[in-house]
Amino acid sequence: RADGVQPRFLELLHSWGLAAEVHEEGPLIERTAIYKDGRKLLFTRSHQSDSRYRGLHIITQGQLEHVYIRDLLRHHMLVERSTVITDFDVAPADVANPSTHPVRAVLHNMKGTTTETVHAKFLVGADGASSMIRKRLEIPFHGVSTNIYWGIMDCIFESDYPHAWRRLYTQLDVSATGGVAKARQAASANLQEDGGRVDTATITPEEVLAQANRIFAPYILRFASPLSWFAVWKISERVAQRFSSPDNRVHLAGDAA
Repeated sequence: RADGVQPRFLELLHSWGLAAEVHEEGPLIERTAIYKDGRKLLFTRSHQSDSRYRGLHIITQGQLEHVYIRDLLRHHMLVERSTVITDFDVAPADVANPSTHPVRAVLHNMKGTTTETVHAKFLVGADGASSMIRKRLEIPFHGVSTNIYWGIMDCIFESDYPHAWRRLYTQLDVSATGGVAKARQAASANLQEDGGRVDTATITPEEVLAQANRIFAPYILRFASPLSWFAVWKISERVAQRFSSPDNRVHLAGDAA
C-alpha cells in the first residue's frame, strides 16, 4: 500500500539503472500543507535531503512492481504469481561452503495442488509485515501500532483549495462516534458498527472524500476523474531486531524487516 519513494531510495535504484524509470512515473511532492477544521496549520517545503534527487516521488506499489518485473525480464527472470513458500530449512553442514545450495524451500501453487521443493544459496524473505519467514527465524518485531488511520486517494480533484497538490491524505476517525460512523448512522438509523468502531475494510473512497471535505471546509473537493489508487492505512512503525539468520543464508527485506 505504499505510494511514494524517498530520495535515498532513488539513489539505490540509480545503482541498478532503474531510477529514471521510477522518477518519471509519477508526480513530485516538495511541499506539505496540513489543515484541521478548515484552518491551515502548516504549509512548508518537505521531503528534502542532500541527495541528488529531491522531494517525494509518487509511485504506487503496483507501478513499482512493474518496473522491477520489466527489469527482471531483461535478465531473463520470470516472476511466478500465486506461488507461496510453506516451509524452509538450512542444512548446517553445507553453510560454510559458498558453492553449495543449503537452503531448502517448499513452494505451493495456490491455483492448483502442486508443490515444489527448490534448493538455493540464499533465501530473501520479502513477505510483508506478517512475514512467515521472520516468525520461523523467531526474530522479534519491535515497535508501536497506533489507532490512527489514513485514507489515501490518488486521482484528479476539482477544488477551490488555494495550493497546487498531487495527492491527498485524510486522517480518519474510525470510532463509533467519528465522522464516518455518524454519516453511516445518519443514512441508516439502525446501523451499528461491530466492536464499537468502523471496519476499515468497508470504508469507501466517497467516505474518505467526505471526511476530507469536513477537514478542508470551507474549501470543497470533488472527484474529477476515476480513482487510480485508494487505500486505508493504519499508522504503525516496527523494525526487526535483526535482518538475517545466524548463518547469513536467510535474510529479511521490505516490510518483513
